[in-house]
Amino acid sequence: MAVFKMGRLIKFIPFPVVTGFTSGIALSILFKQLRDFMGLSMQDVSPEFPELCRQYYESIHTVNTNTIIIGGVSLLIMIFWKNIAGKISKYVPASFFAILAGTFLVGYFHMTDVATIGGRFHDIKAGLPAFTFPSDIDFATVRSLVGPAFGIAMLAAIESLLSAVVADGMIGGHHRSNAELMGQGLANIFSVLLGGLPATGAIARTAMNVRSGGRTPVAGIVHSLTVLVIMIAMMPFMNMIPLTVLAAVLIVVAYNIGDWRVFTNIRKAPKSDSTVFILTFLLTVVFDLVIAIEVGIVLASFLFMRRMAELSSVDLVEYNGTDSLNEEKLREKIQADYSDSVLLYEIKGPFCFGAAEKLMDVDKQIGANIRLIILKMKDVMAIDATGVHYLEMFINICRSRRISLFICNLQKHPHKVLKKAGILELLGPDYICDNVESIAKVI
Repeated sequence: MAVFKMGRLIKFIPFPVVTGFTSGIALSILFKQLRDFMGLSMQDVSPEFPELCRQYYESIHTVNTNTIIIGGVSLLIMIFWKNIAGKISKYVPASFFAILAGTFLVGYFHMTDVATIGGRFHDIKAGLPAFTFPSDIDFATVRSLVGPAFGIAMLAAIESLLSAVVADGMIGGHHRSNAELMGQGLANIFSVLLGGLPATGAIARTAMNVRSGGRTPVAGIVHSLTVLVIMIAMMPFMNMIPLTVLAAVLIVVAYNIGDWRVFTNIRKAPKSDSTVFILTFLLTVVFDLVIAIEVGIVLASFLFMRRMAELSSVDLVEYNGTDSLNEEKLREKIQADYSDSVLLYEIKGPFCFGAAEKLMDVDKQIGANIRLIILKMKDVMAIDATGVHYLEMFINICRSRRISLFICNLQKHPHKVLKKAGILELLGPDYICDNVESIAKVI
């Protein structure tokens, strides 16, 4: 995406799609933390939302009181951290202190029934991961992974670029979209070769970074070095961290990720946008991100096409004698040679797919006496291949009926497209006029 300069395409992702899957991600993250937050006795957490709800229902009787207390205290610390720490809160993140406090309480009161990182993941060791390269790559494996890989890449790119946009707004900066994608792509290639998961910029973490004073890429470098030190020298301490505390941190992160105000303002939005948002949100929660992004973008595209079609029109200008034609020379010509056998149409709006077929409805209005048709395209700022196709069909219909067809007031972009497609040559240069009055010179 970076090589092909696709960073700017982030602005073409509809807002309802972005907020829909972002809020869906937030809800999914939140729900998946309930096992560790409440200390439920569950072997695995199902990735399917309906099945996960069933698992929680069947395991609700296994709630661990100590686990909820530690998780609740950690959650309250993060919520009220500014009130507790005062000015210190600008320099010490709430999540960091919550982890320290939760770990201390579990150790001090000897809460052995509270699950920790070391208790669940016994094989975590200090040091750097080994470099590994997959040796069993075949076409079938690649084909099965192309779809999910594309979805993950799209999600990661959108989330990262949105994080950059948020940071721009907070510090008054301007990020380079393609540079962001290039850096993220290279990082993720080497991440997986070292056993890591695909990484993405996070809005919540980015906002916290900026609030803590981060303004340049140095903040990201410091973050990376800190994680490196933890991996090499502080892993024994990391093994003591209660899982319920980490769950509390992720619950707060999930809350910050979701744009929950959209739910309260959904009635104020257009129905089409509300539909896209709700559908994307539900698909993200019930199924997965790939399906949600694909369906959301496709649906939003269709709705956009419908809106463009509604804005476009091919209108017949009422013609009573020559009252609607104010051009003097053309009026005289029509009165002398054409009488009432003229039709004047105004095409308005983008002449693209979804709207161009309206031109074919004109065929139903052409009577046997019609000898001259004028198409005014002053308000047509754009035309695509579909518009070119229908215009060519209309030209051929007029020729078969021996009707003179003129196109006038053609704008720069449509003129360029029609010239390249050969439509101007097909119609003939004399039938492309700057305005309606100049048609008199031809007829």
